[in-house]
Amino acid sequence: MAALGMSRGRDLGGRLPRKVAIATLPKGWVVVLARRDAALKAPFTAVAALGPAVACFQEEHVMYSEARGYAGGVEAWRVVRDPEAEPEDDVAITGDPPASLDKIYKTMRGKQDRQDDDEVDFLYEIAPRLAKTVCGFRTDAKWPAGCTFIELDKGAGGRKPGFFQRLFGRG
Repeated sequence: MAALGMSRGRDLGGRLPRKVAIATLPKGWVVVLARRDAALKAPFTAVAALGPAVACFQEEHVMYSEARGYAGGVEAWRVVRDPEAEPEDDVAITGDPPASLDKIYKTMRGKQDRQDDDEVDFLYEIAPRLAKTVCGFRTDAKWPAGCTFIELDKGAGGRKPGFFQRLFGRG
């Protein structure tokens, strides 16, 4: 939380956050979930410096998906499906992605090649599936047992709540 410059807010249970939330997965990964990718771009590199990290971003209405892996705070790989980029019918891959990408790519590419509907985009699935193979989490899949999100508030941890926050039970 400190690396993000945020402090602990309320427990969300199984609900999605309005802005930014954090949860710990059973295998030790920490998930930071944000409504907008831009909300975490700068502080995410500080979080990634703490250990291996994976970022995944999805925009379903335009079928854009992206997964990035970090080692030592530096981007090690990136997989992007942008249907508006050239070449239009593929996925951009940079760096050294996990070995699981090969199987995921072949499966989704095969489905894409076999389907008749131009409106269906199986390649969109590659980035979120890859991210899940690394950390075990995907926002639009069933969450692991015990995965409870805590909403984060702006401001570093340890800051005392103001008078009105205490008065209205928000501090």
